[in-house]
Amino acid sequence: MFKNTMLVEKLHEVGKKTLVNNFRFCGGGLHRNITRCFLSTLLTILSAVETKRIRDWLVRVCAVLVVLIVAVLFPSACSLVDPTEPEGPPYPPPSFGLDTEPAWSPNGRLIAYVHGDSVPGKTGIYLIEPSGENKRLWYASVRPGTPRWSPDGQWIVFEENEQIYKRKLNGDSLVQLTFEGSNFYTDWSPDGQWIVYDSNVESPNGVYFVCKYVK
Repeated sequence: MFKNTMLVEKLHEVGKKTLVNNFRFCGGGLHRNITRCFLSTLLTILSAVETKRIRDWLVRVCAVLVVLIVAVLFPSACSLVDPTEPEGPPYPPPSFGLDTEPAWSPNGRLIAYVHGDSVPGKTGIYLIEPSGENKRLWYASVRPGTPRWSPDGQWIVFEENEQIYKRKLNGDSLVQLTFEGSNFYTDWSPDGQWIVYDSNVESPNGVYFVCKYVK
């Protein structure tokens, strides 16, 4: 038969060994005293058990129950994070992107493409070298599409929000070419004098797209 004090200490020690990897005990007064008071109500039953194997099993079960009760009644007494440790920097939001509509420059030194991203500010038209190096955002846009190089490699025409724009490779001289309807799928004429695209401006019902040209 165990003495009360020894059994309480054994139960407390078993509880620590059983769940030390899942719970970190904080403080040393209130929850320990509540644990001792709760365990003292189990002494009569445990002391009456003669088989050591059953008694040890009951000790472990009681230890688990004690820790769970303390965690429910006093959540601040159990923590997965050490409050004394400084918090690290917040994790960056996950980024999910999709690269589409690549177009080679006439000299073969750059590729323009559309990149859609879940992170605000990263969606737009990008330029990258064929080696995969020197990737850069050339034009930020929420809804870009169909970047195409002029034959001399000095301009890129593209669509944004269903309108057609062109812009110099160096980033200057953004020019809007269309102002009504829905316009898509841009490209240049071989001599660079015209830009061809699909539009519904002259469609009888606004559904059928026809090929149009603009300088």
